[in-house]
Amino acid sequence: FFWPCGVGTTMIISPTPATRAGMAFISTLDGLETGILLLDEALAVRRFNDMAAHFLGLGPHDVGGSISASCRGFGPRLVEWCQEVLRSGRRIRRTFQSAIAEPLTLHIRRTRVDGEARLILVFSEAA
Repeated sequence: FFWPCGVGTTMIISPTPATRAGMAFISTLDGLETGILLLDEALAVRRFNDMAAHFLGLGPHDVGGSISASCRGFGPRLVEWCQEVLRSGRRIRRTFQSAIAEPLTLHIRRTRVDGEARLILVFSEAA
């Protein structure tokens, strides 16, 4: 999972058990064949795993930026679907062709992370 660090971040030399558990969880998410993208309410990219990066062409430079300007040209469509979830408060599911010609299923829902409202987008290959 890409977890951006701030300037001046100190490296953990001897991780605590909780840190090791968190790192194991992140490693597990990166091993899934499911893309996970976390957005804030302004639809800025907060975090994503390896498969989301693969499906959408995301990189570290996308963190903090709007999805409308990224995501291999799918940004405007993702913005529309995310705004629908924000307006209605209901989860949605969509199926579409990825930029690499893979049919993808997308689930979008609202959630809270560290007390802040977020949107979580889960991408998987369509059956």
